[in-house]
Amino acid sequence: MRLLRGGLTIVEMLVAMAAALLLLLATVQIFSFIGEGVNEGRSLIELSGQIRATRNRLREDLEQITVTGAPLIKRTSGAGYLSVIEGPMRDSSQLNPESREVANVDLDDVLAFTVASDGEPFTAYVNGRLVESHTAEIIWFVRGSDVNSNGMIDAGEATLYRRVIPLPKTSPVDASRTATLADFDDMRERFVGGVESTSAAIPDVIDPTAVPVVTSPAGEDVAIRNLVSFDVQVFDSKTPVRDAGAAGWVTAGHANFSTATVLNDATESDNIRKGGFVDLFLTREASGATGRFVTAPLSPIRGGGFLSGAGVAVWTTFPEAYEHDGIDQDGDSAVDEGFDGLDQNSTNGPDDVAERETQPPYPYPLRGLRVRIRVLEPNKRQVRQSTVTISFMPG
Repeated sequence: MRLLRGGLTIVEMLVAMAAALLLLLATVQIFSFIGEGVNEGRSLIELSGQIRATRNRLREDLEQITVTGAPLIKRTSGAGYLSVIEGPMRDSSQLNPESREVANVDLDDVLAFTVASDGEPFTAYVNGRLVESHTAEIIWFVRGSDVNSNGMIDAGEATLYRRVIPLPKTSPVDASRTATLADFDDMRERFVGGVESTSAAIPDVIDPTAVPVVTSPAGEDVAIRNLVSFDVQVFDSKTPVRDAGAAGWVTAGHANFSTATVLNDATESDNIRKGGFVDLFLTREASGATGRFVTAPLSPIRGGGFLSGAGVAVWTTFPEAYEHDGIDQDGDSAVDEGFDGLDQNSTNGPDDVAERETQPPYPYPLRGLRVRIRVLEPNKRQVRQSTVTISFMPG
């Protein structure tokens, strides 16, 4: 008698193998999805850490500024300076959900100032040598590269730089001497002090895109890459605030400002519900905007063009020393008439403000700054934002 042996037919084996392969493929796919999720999560965590480090560094710099928000620097104060340079670009960033592209970004603002540290010194490479100093000039600015060759710098194609210049430094006016905090009464000594279009020994044209990037050592100045915007705004106590519902309270320049609810009388003439952060010279784009800083800057030389390049506005601590330099800045054949003890204009007595040859581009105190940094996560095209706010008010 022949015994039958149990086993699988070829068809059954093929079916089993196919099922095993499908199970293996599904397992591989699951682990692939998990891996992608882990990588994306790690990328976002790393980006958040980079933004946090950049924000903290900027806050530390701003807290060590050597000047107050006063627009005039007293003669021989030796205090240094602060400049807020607003370029023509505006930060109304929108992320297109279809293309995942960000448009309308602010990549041309510049913050420049002097700092002093009681603790750790500031360090930077100067001519290939690491230099330390407890006083320095610091410039935050943006540069980009047209990676996709579309003729413009898009979101994620820009880099935020932090340039540190230990003091004393070689004077840009006279290379044979060094410049310290006391020398910044002359705006030409500043790293982004501007250029002179006249012979009045005072800069009156500033180009925020002319700030050079130091490439040695590579990456020394880099604060963060894949930048969407670096938006610097000033606090304006006279600009109206409106209620935009879900968007919150907004000021001029916000996309919902024109349709938002007025929070006081219809003309917004009183001081109720006023005060917010705005871009300098906002009226060039937002018609009807009101406030101290939204209008065009004044000329630093009375009767001349304002301190700017094309579409550029500047709030800066302005040296009173120009009224004591023996130079006829305004070209009226009288020298330093704002401090000569005479009533040159027969109005308001001797040496009133109107007699001065020069003036700050914005003659109002700077009460606060807000800096918004937006960065693009390149894989998922997600935007992350961090904000630094600082007050210059005492107490």
